[in-house]
Amino acid sequence: MSDFVVRSIHASDRDWVESLIRSRCGSEIVVAKRRVLRPAELDGFAAFKGKYPIGLLTYRIEGFDCEIVTIDSTVEGVGIGCALIEAVKKKGKGERL
Repeated sequence: MSDFVVRSIHASDRDWVESLIRSRCGSEIVVAKRRVLRPAELDGFAAFKGKYPIGLLTYRIEGFDCEIVTIDSTVEGVGIGCALIEAVKKKGKGERL
């Protein structure tokens, strides 16, 4: 199952991102640091196996801080979460993905 790719979320991904957040969290909003956030409107990375999304990480950058707002994978134990975190770390450091 390690044959997946990680890429930035595209505008065309917003519907399934909202659907995944709603199914996992019970709502399309989350509260982090006393802020109401809509993960489907945030920047993020998704892991795909073929055309199917199998992982999601959303984040926000404020000043020098990068906060992971949500992270989720539909398959456990294959490194999806680690790959998503590595992608956002590279983004935070300004590296090309």
